[in-house]
Amino acid sequence: MTKKTIKIRTIAACAIMALSSAIFVGCDDKDEEATENRYINGHEFVDLGLSVKWATVNIGATSATDSGTYYAWGETEPTLNYAVGNSKTYGKTMTDISGDPFYDVARAKWGGTWRIPTKTEFDELLKKCSWLWTTKNGKYGYTITGPNNNSIFLPAGGWKHDADTY
Repeated sequence: MTKKTIKIRTIAACAIMALSSAIFVGCDDKDEEATENRYINGHEFVDLGLSVKWATVNIGATSATDSGTYYAWGETEPTLNYAVGNSKTYGKTMTDISGDPFYDVARAKWGGTWRIPTKTEFDELLKKCSWLWTTKNGKYGYTITGPNNNSIFLPAGGWKHDADTY
């Protein structure tokens, strides 16, 4: 992998994480409901050939190209003003919030085994999948293809700061 590719992936990862703590949602691989169909609690997932399954849409989205609802890190409700002063997690030392219904918006909103990924799982997505900047239904974003050739689309939804969307 070239330095340029690594830099692009790093920038993409930072932009993605700035958008929303719920942009990626995973479910545990051992979930019994997941072995019978492609849905957990009514939300579809895709097996990319990684250690967890990945949602086909963002929290609050109605399609893969919809950005969904914006959430601050560790928040389970959207806000009108995304600033450190109104964040319940500002100043707290937090490590892994994955699966904690008080801080993990995926678990709080979708229930079951849905959760945001750990750093290790996100790193796995970055390192083991191919990322192609493209458009889908007129929306820019990344098609992320796993080792088994299944893919998800990650729309470029920007990020929020104060009341503005960038």
